[in-house]
Amino acid sequence: MNKFLLFLSCVGMLLSNDWNFDQEFLLKKDEVVSGRVMTSGGEKALSLRWTLFKKDGLVLLLKYDHFPHQFILYKDLSRDRYILNLDQSGDKNHLVLQFRGFEDRRAKIWLGVQGNVDFVLN
Repeated sequence: MNKFLLFLSCVGMLLSNDWNFDQEFLLKKDEVVSGRVMTSGGEKALSLRWTLFKKDGLVLLLKYDHFPHQFILYKDLSRDRYILNLDQSGDKNHLVLQFRGFEDRRAKIWLGVQGNVDFVLN
């Protein structure tokens, strides 16, 4: 019962968030999504692509502020998203990536940005 209440509260928090940027992408292998994140610390570059889909896991490469991140996302609830803190301020400025599916050799990825930041696609 406690796990169920925790799950409902997490879903409620995600649904109630105000997103500055909210878009779903259908990406082919090695297709790049790039943009700029404007924070209180300045403008930072972001790029995202996926390289491998194997055993229901999607390998994503994310580069933010010239720092590379590599991670694997799955479609199950506990491993379907990656949350990146966009700056070190006390604000909750996050970028959220969620793996929503794989069809016709394309990955469906949702990208959301929240907090006191702006995101613009290139």
